[in-house]
Amino acid sequence: MKGFRYVNHTADMAFVANGKSVEECIENACSAMLNAMLDLPKIKGIKAPAKSIVINESSDRIEYLIWFTLEHVLEEVDEKALNAFEFRVDRLVEGKSKISLRGRLYYKDEKKDCRLLSIKAVTPHGMKMVRKAGRFSIKVTVDI
Repeated sequence: MKGFRYVNHTADMAFVANGKSVEECIENACSAMLNAMLDLPKIKGIKAPAKSIVINESSDRIEYLIWFTLEHVLEEVDEKALNAFEFRVDRLVEGKSKISLRGRLYYKDEKKDCRLLSIKAVTPHGMKMVRKAGRFSIKVTVDI
């Protein structure tokens, strides 16, 4: 089962990402965004070896950390025309006043056009991490 689902939005695109942990919820939010932007089965079928880029972000709130992470992934994909197919959290550290994340964005270095949808930005408006029955969930809206 996917760790996300797309939900109706009047003008843009929205999705809800879920996970058993904050890390899994962040990974699933990235998966939802990448799945909308790129033809993931086509990318995964490329014979080139997978490469990765390190993503480091921090914030004083988990919602902002997710927003910054999604924006960073979006920028990497757009600026470098990456055929990205997965984001994984390596480490999430919650301190007294800051939450830090280190993750990896995986991609295949091939000049095939795998773009499906152009996402302009991730919107922080309305983002709220919810914990219910041991699961985490966050609703994300992106500008298309």
